[in-house]
Amino acid sequence: MRPELHEIPSSYGQARAINRIRAVISGLDLDCPCRERLDAALRAFAALEEVRETRQAVLDARHQREVIAALLGLLSEIDEIGFYEPDTTVFEEIAMLFEDIGRAGQSGAAAIRKIDTAHCTPPAPIVHNGQAMGGK
Repeated sequence: MRPELHEIPSSYGQARAINRIRAVISGLDLDCPCRERLDAALRAFAALEEVRETRQAVLDARHQREVIAALLGLLSEIDEIGFYEPDTTVFEEIAMLFEDIGRAGQSGAAAIRKIDTAHCTPPAPIVHNGQAMGGK
């Protein structure tokens, strides 16, 4: 009896690709130790992909924070506007800055929400014949 290759649950696209690979491999006539090592390697790969995507989500959120900081700098012009500003286009520009800050905040929040906090630990190394083959 061959062991089943377990599907990897994930909210990211790489899980679908890995599960398609698993479907193809499950049709191969591999001996049990080889299949188990392959399954472990695919689990490690999926974990590394999740770490990569988590890193990218954090970088995206940091970029949005930088955008917000720059927009806040531009928004400081509001302190120089009088109550009877003759150039009323300034008010529309300030309104657009607020809207841009809101969009950057939404993008940053979406990036952070992509992170699956249940899987934020590095994968364990694959051990074969007493030697680590990957992971970390």
